[in-house]
Amino acid sequence: MGDTSMNCALTGLEVADGDEVYAVVVNDEPDRYRGHLYRLPPVKGVYDGFGRLEMTETLIGLETEGHRAGDIFPPEEHHTNTVFVRAEVFEALDGLSEAETLGTIGASVEEDLAEFRAHISQVKGSLGVFSMATAPKALMQSMRWLDDRSPWLGAFNHLKKERLIQKTDDEFFMLLRRSKVLKAAEFELRRPITNVRRGPQHGGHEALKQMNDLVGQIVEAKIQQVEQDILEEENGMAP
Repeated sequence: MGDTSMNCALTGLEVADGDEVYAVVVNDEPDRYRGHLYRLPPVKGVYDGFGRLEMTETLIGLETEGHRAGDIFPPEEHHTNTVFVRAEVFEALDGLSEAETLGTIGASVEEDLAEFRAHISQVKGSLGVFSMATAPKALMQSMRWLDDRSPWLGAFNHLKKERLIQKTDDEFFMLLRRSKVLKAAEFELRRPITNVRRGPQHGGHEALKQMNDLVGQIVEAKIQQVEQDILEEENGMAP
């Protein structure tokens, strides 16, 4: 049992020993527009108090990377590049509003993945071998969150085999979906994740509550102003 706390990358909330979290390994230097890219996708576990988590799920496609229930994540070489998101926060990201589509992050990601699945099904139906090199450009753009040195690129191997295991396919899309949802949340929340350690060793809840209350007031005032502007515009256009 360790006593080193971390912070939730999207909210700043404390992550303490025993908390359920998702962990993602990021690259060394952030891209100016995309932020940190991901070397290993978000996996779920329990924070161990030492800057790591104990896996609570087994990932078949990534088994060689040590992704089994009970394993300590991440591998030692990725330790300093790991960031955490509290589980209850991560699992609520699907329902966040997306400004561009006026829908939700989850719905937007599902639409993107449906195109990806359709392409793979088409290749399977023709007895071909799926290759990232032959995938449509639009699908490749959906992978821009992935660092090109990521060992997770090996997860594509199961898509290149003539016989594909359905459970592995499902796992692949689950991890892909998690990664896309997290990257979309970074954008919508204007909160790029980082592996920089900041904040008090324990606690900090009081300051967070004060700031979040203020943010809520500012956002509510902004929403009311936008609604008022729309109403005035509609009234001005009325005959």
